[in-house]
Amino acid sequence: MLNDSQLSKRELKRLALIENSIEIIGEIGIDKITLKEVASNLNIKQTALLHHYKSKDNFFFKVINFIVRKNNQMVQNLVEKSTGHSIDAYVKGNINWALRNRKEAGIILFLYYKASFDLQYKKFYSEIKKSAENRILLMLNEKDKNYTINDARALHEMIIGGILHFIVSNNDPSQHEIQSLKKRLQVIIKKDLS
Repeated sequence: MLNDSQLSKRELKRLALIENSIEIIGEIGIDKITLKEVASNLNIKQTALLHHYKSKDNFFFKVINFIVRKNNQMVQNLVEKSTGHSIDAYVKGNINWALRNRKEAGIILFLYYKASFDLQYKKFYSEIKKSAENRILLMLNEKDKNYTINDARALHEMIIGGILHFIVSNNDPSQHEIQSLKKRLQVIIKKDLS
């Protein structure tokens, strides 16, 4: 992600609009909120919001992309600092991020839902998913080059399923639940994630 000194005033304004809208979008729900409500919460007019983002979908794509990039950056920092297998840090990082940022995780989960019937969201989801699968494949192949994109895809789907379960249950997972998820992941990657 670019740091603030590398962004123009317009880009900084757009970034601030996104950052400051996440809370209200998470509270009301990305599927229910209107741009008028977002603008009101930001103390601006809807036309000002539309000046920066041409449509509700365009704005939401930018919000989701911001959240995904923020998550990726945080998880990548954990992976780089990890002394164990990086895939373990990746899984733990994503679960911990989702539990600490439930509203943001909920917004991302909305993308998965919306992609099931909206072609524009499906294309956007496919790009994000492909990027995640490629990152996972690189981590899997750090020590053993026998993994395929299908292994990475299965691991990604299981991580998303675990996060969805933890978010929907609305309470922190027990150590037993986390260990159970790790055991299922081990079946896919055939590695010890202790």
